[in-house]
Parts: sequence; C-alpha cells; structure tokens
Amino acid sequence: MIPFREQQSVSTEETFDSDTIDISFIKKEVVRMTEKIAFDLRSKNKLTGCVSVKIRYSDFQTEQKQSSIDYTASDQVLIQKVKELFDRLYLRRQLIRLVGVRFADLIAGTYQINLFSDTQEMIKLYRALTASKNNTAKSI
Repeated sequence: MIPFREQQSVSTEETFDSDTIDISFIKKEVVRMTEKIAFDLRSKNKLTGCVSVKIRYSDFQTEQKQSSIDYTASDQVLIQKVKELFDRLYLRRQLIRLVGVRFADLIAGTYQINLFSDTQEMIKLYRALTASKNNTAKSI
C-alpha cells in the first residue's frame, strides 16, 4: 500500500520544435505556462512559496534559478517573479531548446486579495475564472 502524500510541487516545461533565440516568443511561453499552473493552483486551493525557472540550451546545458516568495497564487505576482528569474538566468545568449516553470513549497489555501495592489478588474477576473472552473467541473 502506498501512503498518501501531499503534492509538493507543480511544473510544466516546453521543448521547442526548433531551438530559438526569440526572447519575445520565449517570454510569452513562460507567461503562458505560469498562467496555466497558477490557475491549476487556484483550482486546487493551493498557494506556492517557491518559484523556479529552467532553461535548456541547444548544447543541452541546463540551468535553473529559484526564489522564495510570500505564499500566493496570483498571476500578476507569479508572472513578475518568473520574468525576473528568466532575466537573471538567461545570460549565455545562446539558442534555447526548452524552458520550464515550477512552483514548489505548496500549502493549502486560497488567494487573498491584496488591497494595495489588486485592482477591481483583477479581482473580477479571478472570480470569473474560479466560477468558470466550477461550472466546467459540475457539467462533467
């Protein structure tokens, strides 16, 4: 019998069809991945306290940077941190084969509205995404 263990991390990575140095494209992919796994966190009522970014270059050298953060599942906070880590990590200016995003140090919890940085539009967006997810789950 396998004992139950809480999920410790959630991640995604993308291997490109061809190696690229198109930073605009790569950053869009990193943002897309971050939004996807942040949504997964919120749908599972989880928060993350650690963010990491991975790059694999065309020569298969792999580098990674991570950072501890205040627990959150907010897209705007996570995207900002992921972009910052990517900028600190991508120093070789070589073709990139793969990028990845990982959230670790997961805890149970729900996103708390930040009165100082969350706009009314962001709050409505998070509520709409949550409602959409709940409606999809009910119809399945």
